[in-house]
Parts: sequence; structure tokens; C-alpha cells
Amino acid sequence: MSNINPITMETIKNRLVAIGQEMVTTMVRTAGTPIYSEIKDFSCGLFDYKARQIVYGGQAVFHNVAIQNVVHTSIRLHGEDPGIFDGDLFIGNDPYLGGGIHAAELSLASPIFVDGEIVAWSGSIAHQLDIGGMSPGGFHPGATDCFQEGLRLPPVKLYRKGDLQRDIWDIHRNNVRLPDKISMELKGQIAANNVAKKRIMELVVKYGVETFRRTCDALIQLSASVTEEKIRKIPEGIYEYIDFGEAEGIGDGLLPIRCNLTVKDGKLLFDFTRDCPSQVPKFINCTHVTAKGAIFSVLMPMLCPDVPWNEGCTYPFQIITKPGTIIDAIPPAPCSCPHTMFRAADAALGALNKALINSPLKDRVTACWAGCPGIIVGVTQDPNTNQLIIMPMLETISGGGGAFSMKDGLDAGSMLCVMDYSMGDVETQENAYPVLYLTRRFLKDSGGPGRYRGGSSSLVAIVPHKVKGFNFILVEDRRLIPSHGTVGGYPGSSYHLFVGRWADKYKVIKEGFRDLEEILPKLELLPPITVFNLGPEDALIFTSNGGGGFGDPLNRDPEKVTRDVLWRFVSTEKAREIYGVVFKPGTLEADEVQTKCMRDEIRARRTLHGCLVESEGMQSGGDYIILEHSGSGDIQLCSRCKKELSSSNENWKAKVPYKDFRMDELGVLIPGDDRVVLRQYICPDCGHLLDSEVTLRSLAPLWDFRPIK
Repeated sequence: MSNINPITMETIKNRLVAIGQEMVTTMVRTAGTPIYSEIKDFSCGLFDYKARQIVYGGQAVFHNVAIQNVVHTSIRLHGEDPGIFDGDLFIGNDPYLGGGIHAAELSLASPIFVDGEIVAWSGSIAHQLDIGGMSPGGFHPGATDCFQEGLRLPPVKLYRKGDLQRDIWDIHRNNVRLPDKISMELKGQIAANNVAKKRIMELVVKYGVETFRRTCDALIQLSASVTEEKIRKIPEGIYEYIDFGEAEGIGDGLLPIRCNLTVKDGKLLFDFTRDCPSQVPKFINCTHVTAKGAIFSVLMPMLCPDVPWNEGCTYPFQIITKPGTIIDAIPPAPCSCPHTMFRAADAALGALNKALINSPLKDRVTACWAGCPGIIVGVTQDPNTNQLIIMPMLETISGGGGAFSMKDGLDAGSMLCVMDYSMGDVETQENAYPVLYLTRRFLKDSGGPGRYRGGSSSLVAIVPHKVKGFNFILVEDRRLIPSHGTVGGYPGSSYHLFVGRWADKYKVIKEGFRDLEEILPKLELLPPITVFNLGPEDALIFTSNGGGGFGDPLNRDPEKVTRDVLWRFVSTEKAREIYGVVFKPGTLEADEVQTKCMRDEIRARRTLHGCLVESEGMQSGGDYIILEHSGSGDIQLCSRCKKELSSSNENWKAKVPYKDFRMDELGVLIPGDDRVVLRQYICPDCGHLLDSEVTLRSLAPLWDFRPIK
């Protein structure tokens, strides 16, 4: 690095980032469907002469490992025979061999030559409206193996020395249901790769091959060293978390995904091999590459927000999975809807939060975000042309963001692992597809309560317009297992799909859509995974996941609770029951005296003896436990009253009282199930809510932290 002029290095770095953004702009401006122009369900990346990723796309960050996969697999399969030449462009989509996270995503890789040698690669990955298979839209609920999920291409040359390989192009067109529209999208993706190729060649010619290579080396080394330096600030030890996939019809329907995180010597080791369920004959499996991409997409925004995003950021991370499991599937397991990738990422997030909370990086802690987007794909026919219409619903990404350790989560903030998703305007969707919107709004009481509230989710209702209805493929996640809070924060609301039947949908539009709680008894709850026919007078109504909360809700500023009630994010009932905020009669002004009394009463009810033990040095706030060094060894204390809970060699959660609540007892939109509970760990003296877990009643308390022996 010392041999690189720092100004030159910074200039080249920023130019590379700009080239990556130009790839994104190219795809958006050539888009033929809202998947690219609105949601931006694609990613672009640049690679150096060693095929190391030097620019990460900022849309769906979890795509980036898949882009690496197509570049590396193209080199492995074609590097020697028949060879890689100037003008080649590779296309692939097989999740098991150089493709994306599922078959509906096409990956492209283009070698970039200067003076007869490869100096870089451009790569892109994008979701297609269709890829063939047994169901339109790329998601196949009935699939029992990957051969039923559509066309699968290993990386092959779509362009050879600059010439289009018509046979490969025609194979792709012949296997999709909307060949003209999808071919246009593919051309836009090719254009993005070609734009990057042109710009990289200009950059290398300007600065020289050797300077460009040394700059790439220095940037990757810089990101790796800075990331490792950050990790060294985290207390070494073993941290544990568990999340659950949901698979109705498979065993008991709950699939535990346990993560053991070891922090040591500036490295993070995420081990998922303990008790991980075997792959299932259902489309929710994911490959190791897919799981790795999802986990990296959580780690990078948490640990590397101020570091150049390139492959060096990931060098201190190691992901261990077991082949043949739901997060390391092998053929022929179906994987067209690999939701388990997000459960693995959320388990990693939960473990990392435990490691960060008592470190100088505490401000990076965030509760669970909305998790996986639901899949809602409507299929119908244009009554005028009889052409097939495949309509993806954009709002499935509008779940709430997890609360942070110093502020509320983002309302309708989508997922932590995407940086630039958006759902577009109602008018855009109504213009593109034959639907009308009855409502699109925030869902009250959906953000997980906490000292900092989780982001609110959305409520959407649509009806068919000038068509005979839709056949919908509906897939939801996190119905039974909501987005978890952290250090005492409550979970957010669950994902739900309903159908409502109205004789006059236009009257509903005119009079306005009422609050969900008013019409809920009249709605039909749909299964979490189903193929469903929506009639011309039916309404599809769905809610996304709310973000998890951070910290004890009783520590939330009453003024913020008042604001939430005024803005209809929180009901007056939940303000009193969960936040302990009492309003003066006939007003929405918090009564300071009554609020303190209510909060003390709630804390007293939490304790085993029903009363509070006051102590000197009582803190008004406080979140998680704190570690204190003593002559006999480290001890763990309540952050509010400083009560000693246990030594650092013991599981403090086994030493304090805890209470299990059914999810439907929380008063938010989460269904009840005797197996699933919110477990709250309470300080026995001051009633402070130290931590909470969304877990199974049958499971023992987790070990948040264990020293490395």
C-alpha cells in the first residue's frame, strides 16, 4: 500500500464505485418491468484481475456472493478448455452450479481485457419474471426437486468473442412464459455489463495496468485490515442464538437454525452445524453460497459501514454449514423460494448482537428486521389480447426495520440485507397491472415495542380490475416466529394473508378502507403457502412483518410514545399496557406521575415477589447486562440496579426468573401456538426486562456468552 499514491488510490476507488452505480442506472433505465425499475431486485459487481470482488452492488447485498460464484465457476469450467477470450459473456442460473440464489435469477459475467490480458470482470444478477418450471413467476410451491423449478443453466457462453450464440439465446427464450419481455430485461442486464467493460477499459488505459492492479490489491488489503481491527474490539468468546424456519407440512412445521459465533483473534466464526435440520422436499432450502451471501449481507452493514465494500471485508468471516441441510442443500433439493437463507442471517445477527452489546461497537446493534419478503405473484390473462400477465406484488418488501441501540427502526424499512429496494408508487403498479388499491398504509401496533421501537410494517389491500380475477402464488414467512427484538425488546408483528369479499369494491374505495382490527373477523386467513384463486370481487389483504424492538419498553421516553399514538403507530391500549404510559383524561398528554406509578407497578408484577427492591445508584435507563471486573473474576450485573446475577462462567439466564408468554397474549398481530413463546428474563430485584427471546417453550435458556476455554 505504501507504493500507491493515496490520491490516485482514492480516485480509482471512487471511479470504480461510480462505474458500479452506472451499471445499476443502466438496468433501471432499460427496465421493462417494475422488478428492475421499482424494486431493483438485482445487483451488479466488479472484480479485479484475480476475480476478487472490488465493488459490491448496493441493491440486494445478498446477491454478491452469487455474482462471485458465477465468475469463479466460469473460470473453473472454461478457463482452460475452451478458454476465455475478449468479447466472451457467460450466463448461468443453476443454484447448484455457478448460478444465483434460485433458478429465477440470471447471472452474467464478462471478462475485461486490456492489451490481451484479463484486468477485471463485470458481473450482474437479476430476478426474472419467469424461468419456466411448473408454476409461472419462478416460485414453485409444489416442487419436490430442483428439476421441477425451471431451466437450469451452468455458466455457458452467451457471447463468444463478441458474437451472440443464438442457440443459447433461443434455449432461454424457449423455456420462459414471457419470452419477449424477459429477453428485453436480459438485454438491459447485458448492457450493464458492457457499460462496465467500457468504463474499466478507459480507467485502466488512463492509469496503466500495473497501477490498477496494485490499487485493487491495496483496497482489498485495506478493507480486510480495517474490518479485522473492528472485530478485535469485540470481547472474545462464544455467543449463541437460534431462529426458526417455517415449513408447514414438514414435521412439526418449525425448523431450528442455531448459530454459534466464536470471536477470536480478530476473526468471526459462524457455526451452523449443530442440530441443523436436513434438507426437505419443499422449495425453502438454500445452498451454502446462498446462505453465505445472506449472512455476509447482514455483517457488512453492521461492521463495515465506513469501509470500502469489497471482498476484503469478508476475509475475517468464516461460515460453517453442514452439506445436506436446509442451509447447505445439495441436488436434487428444490430451492426456488430459499427463505431459510434469511433465517440463517437472522440467527447470525442475533449472535452478533450479543457480542457487540458490551463492546465499543454497541451502536451497531440492531434488532431483527422484517426478515424475508413474502412472495405474492398474481397470474391472469389480458382480456383484450389473451396474453399472459405475471404480476409480482411490490409491497412484500415493506416490513419494518429493526430498532437500533440508539434510535427507532425504519418504518417500512424492508430488510437489513438490501440497501436500495423500493416498492414504487401505487400508480405505477396500477398502470402496469390490472389491479386497484383499496389501501396502502402503516399497520398500527406492528413495530416491536422497546426503549426504541421497531419499524412499523404495512397493510395493503388490492382488488382485480377489468379482469376475471387472479391465480395467486402466495408464500409468507415469519407467521409463527416473528421478527425478534433484542435486549428486552418485543418482537414485531407477523406476516398475514387474508381474503375479503365485498359486493361493491368501488364503494369501499369511495368510503375508505377501515382499520384492520374492525374488519378482521370478516376476513378469511389464508395458509402461509398456497395457490389461491382471487375472484373479480375479492380483495387480497396482506400485512408484512414489523421490526423487532430494542430494550425494555418501560424505558421509552413518554414523549415518543405520545408521538407514536398521535401518528397512529401505537394504540392507546398498547401505550398503557406495554409502555406504561398513562394519558391525562380526555387528552393525549402523558401524565408524568401516573406514568411512573404504572411503570413501577408493571415492574413489580414482573418480579417473583411482586415488589421492587430499591438500591443505591439505580439507573433510569439501562439495557442489557453489564460485565464488571473483580478480583475473583468477571461478574454479570443488571444494568439498571447493579444486582449481581452470575459469574461470567455461568449462564446468567439460568440464574434469573423468566416468564413465557404465548404470542397471541402480546396483543399484536401474531398468532398463538402453544409451542412458541416470548421468553422474558427479569431482574429479580428491580423488575428490569434484561432480555427477551422468541423461542420454543421446550428449549432451555440460551447461553448468550461463554468464555473460550
